[in-house]
Amino acid sequence: MSVKVQDAFILNDIDELHSLAKRQLEKYKQVKDTAELFLCSLTCNFYYQKTKIDIFPANLKEEITNVLSSTSLWNHYHITTFGNVTYLLPAVKIYKISLKLINSFSHIEACGMENHIFALIALLNADIALLLKDLNLAEKLFKKINQLEFHNFDYYSPIYMSIIKYLINYQKTKNSKYIKLALDIVDLCLKINKKEAANEFWDLIFQVQQIS
Repeated sequence: MSVKVQDAFILNDIDELHSLAKRQLEKYKQVKDTAELFLCSLTCNFYYQKTKIDIFPANLKEEITNVLSSTSLWNHYHITTFGNVTYLLPAVKIYKISLKLINSFSHIEACGMENHIFALIALLNADIALLLKDLNLAEKLFKKINQLEFHNFDYYSPIYMSIIKYLINYQKTKNSKYIKLALDIVDLCLKINKKEAANEFWDLIFQVQQIS
């Protein structure tokens, strides 16, 4: 399911994203399983990112918030789920869950490179979601993320971090120079053949400009 959603997202196939999300929501009604709930959040989150239409039911938002808020062991499954549901949750919930993830970071780092990198990306996704909802909380979370260590093999997160820094500054000042700096990073990604990252960052810049 996650591969199908990712493929549809890359292809901008809105109808397929909607179909996958509705199919997954129906499946969860039949199979009340946490794994199926996580897939509901992923499919609805990707659909929302393309359409700004929220089809994730309020009761499921509460369920997944409870799961993520109560976890004491942030494994790969919980980390990637949080990173792929942030657009659908209220700002205060995003911030509180992010703090729980940060407080578990020493354990996450000890579990290996993959969890370390995915945890940072999940937090950066959360910060972008906050930037679109609550600038004050986005800035507070950014400062906390900035105190974490990046893995030596993680090229993506430091670049993502720079994009967010410029977008926060743009939201605070409305100075277009910060958009220019963010676009310079997009150009750099294209020059080093990281087209997918460039497209993701360009989309974030566009979203922030749309709400300004």
